[in-house]
Amino acid sequence: MDIYSYALFSFGLTAVISLLLIAVVVGLNKVMHKLNIQDDVEE
Repeated sequence: MDIYSYALFSFGLTAVISLLLIAVVVGLNKVMHKLNIQDDVEE
């Protein structure tokens, strides 16, 4: 594996990991928002 393919692989892996983390944060935010709305309705 030469330096260019390694750099491209590392960049791609970093992009995939960051997108996955963003997806997890957005998903958790939506779930917490739904739970917060349900708590407000019950009160």
